[in-house]
Amino acid sequence: MNYKAESVIFEDPSGFLSAYADKYDEEKILKNLGKEWVIANNSIKPYPCCARIHSVVNAFLEILKGKNIEPEQVESIEAEINTTDYEELGVGEDSDKHPSSVAEAQFSVHFALAAALANNCLTLDEYTDRYVKLGNWKKYMHLVSLKTNKEFDKVYPELWPALITVALKDGTRYKQYIEHTIGKPENPFTWDAECEKFRSLVYEIYSDKRIEQITSFIRNLDKIDNVGELFGILKNDK
Repeated sequence: MNYKAESVIFEDPSGFLSAYADKYDEEKILKNLGKEWVIANNSIKPYPCCARIHSVVNAFLEILKGKNIEPEQVESIEAEINTTDYEELGVGEDSDKHPSSVAEAQFSVHFALAAALANNCLTLDEYTDRYVKLGNWKKYMHLVSLKTNKEFDKVYPELWPALITVALKDGTRYKQYIEHTIGKPENPFTWDAECEKFRSLVYEIYSDKRIEQITSFIRNLDKIDNVGELFGILKNDK
């Protein structure tokens, strides 16, 4: 079936470009058309919270990775971020230090780091009403502190860096700097990491077998003759 459309839908005075900008450069828009796929530069959120927190969490979990650090061993967790993020997130406000809802927790750096310490991860399981109100993260909130880093202000918003310093009670100190959080085009997910992210979101409605079936289908999408088959395996099997 063929469809007809307006031939000047983009450049017409009432078209797409005028709807989004008073001024635009057609040469920039058409540059590398058909060669460069901007959609491939999308970010995938690694954690179910405000994107401004991701670099902080990423850096902290990198420190925890493979070190078998128990929460009781930690003396302090210090995070350094840019001034804009510090102010936009309301660092130090009551909703940051003592979030009472999932919505507040999603914008709380203190919650994110305390929950990540308690569970060695940060997933949707941490962002539930029950966990926010009753979770073990509250035991570690006092360990977290934040401050601004003026050097980070110089590169923001092109970069959203974060520096985490974790001090243990035995005197050991760990530092981790993140320039591009995982999931950004500059630091993309591996396929295995994407599958793990997917699993963490759907394990309550799909069996392990179905999750493997779906991810395998997507992995080989370019070899599939009928993508409609995907809808047949997306049905809840639990």
